[in-house]
Amino acid sequence: MKPTRLFDFLAHQLEQPLDKCLNTKYNGKWEATSTQEFYDKVQQASRKLLQMGVKHGDKVALISTNNRTEWCIMDQAVLQLGATTVPIYPTITGPEYEYVLTHSESRFCFISDAEIFEKLTKVAKNTMLEGIYSFEEVKGCDSWNMLFEKDNPSLQDKVEEAKKAVLPEDLATIIYTSGTTGLPKGVMLSHNNVVSNVLSATQKLPLTTDKNVALSFLPVCHIFERVILYIYYHNAIEIHFAESIEKISEFVEGATEEEEEKGINRAKEFAAKLRKAQEDFDAKTNEAKVELARARHIAELETLEVTETEKHELVDKINALY
Repeated sequence: MKPTRLFDFLAHQLEQPLDKCLNTKYNGKWEATSTQEFYDKVQQASRKLLQMGVKHGDKVALISTNNRTEWCIMDQAVLQLGATTVPIYPTITGPEYEYVLTHSESRFCFISDAEIFEKLTKVAKNTMLEGIYSFEEVKGCDSWNMLFEKDNPSLQDKVEEAKKAVLPEDLATIIYTSGTTGLPKGVMLSHNNVVSNVLSATQKLPLTTDKNVALSFLPVCHIFERVILYIYYHNAIEIHFAESIEKISEFVEGATEEEEEKGINRAKEFAAKLRKAQEDFDAKTNEAKVELARARHIAELETLEVTETEKHELVDKINALY
């Protein structure tokens, strides 16, 4: 079945599951999460979110200093309830957090670490936040692990009902601009906005299941990397999350300089092809707009009282314009 909502990509991957779907390094060691484990964790998290009162249309913020498995689980768990994810850059200031969280009307916030928690605690009281949960153990902050405690599997029917109620045109995410020209602006994207890009880009990329391993290092709060993540889900590509851009080389531990350079070049080639796919799409869209404008002008000629000769002359002039 063709995916139409962002959480459909993970369900699609269950048809060709991976043993190492998501891979994050903790304390220097890679920990893999299979497709089935990923899916099961998402269902558990959704069930707990339902108990917390999260419903269709609610906003849930995600802030992480690095790309990681937990972020992906929360993204999917929120989306399949018809709620909206609000990914926020981890490097902004406390007052900027306050503005984005308040403007987006986020009810809950899931964060990665103590540094973010410290900034949030100074402004949280001025927002609509009902709870902050951390992926890492942080003193004074509730743990995201509570999502998987005292699980109630009987709520899965409610989760399935929520999934069915999500429409392609429903709001999926609000991504805020950097605010360099004033206050950050929230870009509202529907499921279809992003899904259409994923499906279009997939047709242009040389992806082969079981033969590609992806390294994710650009921030997932940015739409470019997020679209790429969904492309990986859809095409059953194993994903490894870099601890930071500075540590990318450790991903290929033991590799020769030549192999490292080859891997980096492949990553650049992949990104270039994705940009080219977007450019091609934009070009075709512009061509269609021009053709529509030309057709409209020619159609308007039919309303004019002119001779056939004059009409042909006008058509030639219109064609010359386009």
